[in-house]
Amino acid sequence: MPSINKDEPFFSVVLPVYNGQEFITEAIESVLNQNFKSMELIVVNDGSTDNTEKVLKTFKEEITYLKQDKHGPSHARNRGVVAANGTYISFIDADDVWVPNCLTTHFDQIEKYKNLDISLGSTCEMSFSNVQEVDLKQAEKNSSMYLSLCAVAVNRTVFDKVGFFDEELILSQDIDWFFRVRDNELNIAISRKLVSLYRRHLNNRTNDKKMSRFYLFKLLKKTKDRRAGSQISLESIMKKPENQDELIEKWHSATPNE
Repeated sequence: MPSINKDEPFFSVVLPVYNGQEFITEAIESVLNQNFKSMELIVVNDGSTDNTEKVLKTFKEEITYLKQDKHGPSHARNRGVVAANGTYISFIDADDVWVPNCLTTHFDQIEKYKNLDISLGSTCEMSFSNVQEVDLKQAEKNSSMYLSLCAVAVNRTVFDKVGFFDEELILSQDIDWFFRVRDNELNIAISRKLVSLYRRHLNNRTNDKKMSRFYLFKLLKKTKDRRAGSQISLESIMKKPENQDELIEKWHSATPNE
């Protein structure tokens, strides 16, 4: 059973933000309102030019606030990881929301599986202006497994094995990191329980299809170069599963405790 030190957080939650004034209050509140309380929230302001800092100051001692010039989301996440005190590290974006039992779901996974490196829950992708309007039961029915950083809890030792997030990638840095996780054959447990809501809105970075394709091809080139001479082929990991069951079987590798 994982031990909880009352003087140190079990989870560190890292939230990078750039010009996130519109949605960041809901993101932060969804973390602070978690049922599981042994955690800290580290917010990294990546050079915002809007009223993000003004919003963050309203939370005062409830968050650890780090401010930097604009270096991109990977750099901001990496800075948060370095500052983290928790045994496991989770992530949330400034426009997304966690359900109240997100960290509880991850902790249950950590208890259930032996030497768990990564817990990954399910995500519902949807459009909503206010989290109060979301039907969580319906969202759970519509949720799926994504390789989403907002749905993970990562043992801090994983970063020693696979490295930090690639700061050259503005998009697809999460996929690149998951591919490196897969290359290292780490223990991953998949839960079908809903843990996060991915908010669709007009300013999502992924709406820029040209930019998305550019960084996708860039990460695939990096992956191919990294695997030169390896028995792990790029084609095998890129093959699209037929359904959710096949996808979960492909990524779930953890062994239950006896």
